[in-house]
Amino acid sequence: MQVVDAASQLIEELGCGVCHAGVVASAETVRAGAPSLSNAGQYDPSHIFSYLQDPQRIRRDIGASRMPAFGLDERERLALTLYLETLSGSGGSSPGVFVDHFASKTRGERRALDRSFARSRRTNHDVTTEAGATLFAAFNCVGCHETEGMQPAVVGPDLSTVGRLRADWVADYVRSPVAIRPFGFHPGSGARMPDFSLSGEEARLLTDHLLAASSQTTGVAFSTRSLSVFAEDKALRLIRDRLACLGCHRLGGEGGRIGPDLSNVGGRLGAQSIYAMLTAPQRQVPGSIMPHRPMPEDRIELIASFLARQNTATTDSYASPLDYISVQPTAGASGDMSTRPDDTLFDGIHAGAYILGKSHRMPAFGQRLTSDETRRIVSYMRDLCRCVGPAWSRDGRGS
Repeated sequence: MQVVDAASQLIEELGCGVCHAGVVASAETVRAGAPSLSNAGQYDPSHIFSYLQDPQRIRRDIGASRMPAFGLDERERLALTLYLETLSGSGGSSPGVFVDHFASKTRGERRALDRSFARSRRTNHDVTTEAGATLFAAFNCVGCHETEGMQPAVVGPDLSTVGRLRADWVADYVRSPVAIRPFGFHPGSGARMPDFSLSGEEARLLTDHLLAASSQTTGVAFSTRSLSVFAEDKALRLIRDRLACLGCHRLGGEGGRIGPDLSNVGGRLGAQSIYAMLTAPQRQVPGSIMPHRPMPEDRIELIASFLARQNTATTDSYASPLDYISVQPTAGASGDMSTRPDDTLFDGIHAGAYILGKSHRMPAFGQRLTSDETRRIVSYMRDLCRCVGPAWSRDGRGS
């Protein structure tokens, strides 16, 4: 019981529940130790810019609470600093220890920080305050730092499902997080798992508690089958050339980056969890956008057995929201879109682009989306392309 209590306290002081469901969701503990950002404009910007590069634990009187490292690049640090300069609300508390930490630096050190910040502003003149606001929301800064008029959001996976993961992988991950979904758990959100620089004991407490408290079970009995060279080649060809897996996932350096890399999925998930993801993805990962692809049982067993053998070490980095927040979707006003009726677009979303003679990597979302949701997507596609379907399909509607 003492270990569980210590782990629960650690989770609360780190603020895990402000980004994840499935654990204590109270933000009061971590916010009590983190400075309010409502009036962050009074902080020295060069100090913020420097601090974000390598956050140091300044306070020792707030338990395990600490500022984690988000692996920010220079442009991201600059954008956040510019945004924080604009915050001048009346509800913020005194910056206290943070300002004292900067004041303790020598005059030469402060001048060096000023020069570094000024140089970054000159070099990255395209970085805007608006971009900083987007990053502030993406990283859920308000989860730990009270900020006037803003509320935190759940941006990560439900931690009650950790039981589907391999225990050794979880232990390594909490100690040294890596990018699993480079664009965020909710694709395009830009959220990322920061590094709290946990000690070995903290990592062990956290891992043991999350695994013991997990309510996740696969609900299936599956054992991998032995694969011949022919069977392995068949599975690989199915994944690469027939199924939509590589539209979102990578395998051997090929494919998308929306979902986790499959090159090491066998080291992250057990065989039963892999099988369960292929048969009921939303039950395994609540909120997942992964659609269910109906397949014959022998094919599911083949793919699951093949993926369970994939354990190649990979490294990936998070995609910076600064690289895609300002990119507008392609205006798809091509003859191809305008020649296809709404029903055809509906079918492509429902059954996959393959039926339209397009890439097999566009998955079928028919079992993931309701008919009404699919119709709304079709309508949005029409807004993007600024076009309508052919006259014969519009039944007198539109022009």
